[in-house]
Amino acid sequence: MLDSGRERRYPRSIFLPLMLIALGAMLLCTTITGLEIGWDRLFQLWPMFLVLGGLDALFQGQRLVNPLLFIGLGGIFLLANLGYLPFSTWEMIVRFWPVLIIALGLEIIMGHHSPATRTIGFVSGVLLVAALVWLVTAISGAPIARTERQSFPLDDATRATIWLAPRSGNLTIEGGATPGILLEGTAHLSRGERLALDSGFEDGRANLKLESTGADFPYPLFVSSSQEGWNFRLTSQVPLRLMAEVTVGDQVLDLQALQFRSFYASAIIGKVVILSPLKSDLPGDARLTLGELVLRVPHGASVEIKLNNVLAGVSLAPGFRKQGGTIYGENSQGNPKINLNVRVVLGRLRVEYLP
Repeated sequence: MLDSGRERRYPRSIFLPLMLIALGAMLLCTTITGLEIGWDRLFQLWPMFLVLGGLDALFQGQRLVNPLLFIGLGGIFLLANLGYLPFSTWEMIVRFWPVLIIALGLEIIMGHHSPATRTIGFVSGVLLVAALVWLVTAISGAPIARTERQSFPLDDATRATIWLAPRSGNLTIEGGATPGILLEGTAHLSRGERLALDSGFEDGRANLKLESTGADFPYPLFVSSSQEGWNFRLTSQVPLRLMAEVTVGDQVLDLQALQFRSFYASAIIGKVVILSPLKSDLPGDARLTLGELVLRVPHGASVEIKLNNVLAGVSLAPGFRKQGGTIYGENSQGNPKINLNVRVVLGRLRVEYLP
């Protein structure tokens, strides 16, 4: 029987040793294979902190539900970051965050350390992780309800305004629309989702707005391939005022063949990749709350990117420099001119040259 004044002692933390082992293993791989691990790859490995923290808690004999949950979540996030799962980490966080509340409730219920409650806690943690894996697999593989094809004529417009706003999923934009066509392509819609259309023509300007409505929580949230989501080709014949807004999901905006009067892209959670025009100037804004924003510009372009980041890292390819809150390219007098205001709240901004 333990003395009443004796405190229960837990084993010493092994978090730091596990970190050193993981770091040593990565460095050993680089020295043996000759492969370099850059900052991009290190950024993708952040879920290892969850895995190592969970292992450390298990080793210390602490409660079981949260450590098992951290190990399971860390493993899933790591697989997503490395491209082995058909969705991003940020998408899964926004969909499954209530799991943390469930885990907290189980942890409180199983707070006592009797053998029975520890066994029940262990089984509950395993079942919770298994249920999360099953939900992720089921949702990521769920079928798209229907596909709508869209095509809008350019008529005699000399300029155009296009606003595309899917609720979630992938948005892919590129040039190369059929001559005389303003926009053409497909929109894959989930169950309960509808495509709201508003178009018109005024003073030589074509106006087009496509927005998804009707689904409070679009299903499936995760898009499993580049064939799904919204995929549109835009006209290269007239200058555009383009607005692309996605709540949760990835955007690939290939603007290389397009002309622009102004540009705006935004997302709350996800990844935004912008391939800037080869010949046209690109004035505008890009905003992202949580995730990664990648901007690729042509060699010889004049680049001026004004930053308004909060907790975001910045990765610049050789040839770019950051001065104060502004990023400049190597040719300040070149063409085209890329003048963007960029805001990333939490995540990363990468600026590179087009291949």
